[in-house]
Amino acid sequence: MKKYKLYIFDLDLTAVDSIESSIYCYKAAFEAIGLKFDESKTNSYLNMNLEELYYQIEAEAPNCGYKFYDAFVKESATAFAKYGKFYPEVPFVFSKIVENGGRVGLFTNRNKHDIEAILDANPEIKKCVTSYVGSDMVKNMKPDPEGIYYCMEKEGVSKEDVLYVGDSPCDYEAAQKAGVDFFYIDRFLNKAAPVESHTTLEDMVK
Repeated sequence: MKKYKLYIFDLDLTAVDSIESSIYCYKAAFEAIGLKFDESKTNSYLNMNLEELYYQIEAEAPNCGYKFYDAFVKESATAFAKYGKFYPEVPFVFSKIVENGGRVGLFTNRNKHDIEAILDANPEIKKCVTSYVGSDMVKNMKPDPEGIYYCMEKEGVSKEDVLYVGDSPCDYEAAQKAGVDFFYIDRFLNKAAPVESHTTLEDMVK
């Protein structure tokens, strides 16, 4: 596979198994507005950014969007680092990228606090990451490519030297808009993006 100067990774369901932490947050947020969380919808919710989820909640429960949003963010402040786990292959993949002369960035719709908390909890992975951007560090969340541009500018690389790695149509669209190559990690075989998919990140460094 082509080698890149900068590999930018999404977090949820790409580099981090966040299902347990997300369920914890969704339960708390739905409880805050008096509704029961349907766990069968977890994957579909994870494919939305919080702004999109806010509007969906508003449609289902008018005037409850902000209360839901605030409850989710409050729980996420501790749940992501506590319950989220980097997938087993991530330390090897990140180390291999660095060993081969590449750099590792992160671009996620989670906020800066969540990124820093989970990196601090995983120092072996943290030492491989040279740049990151969260939802509160840009004006526009994914699928807007602003975060990709942010990492590119910080690392001083051109789009031809960047690979964005994600698990959702939102990630694919952000890569398309930025004009960078995309690696589709499809752990649940959803086939949600119209490109070749992979079930493990190790395919990237073979």
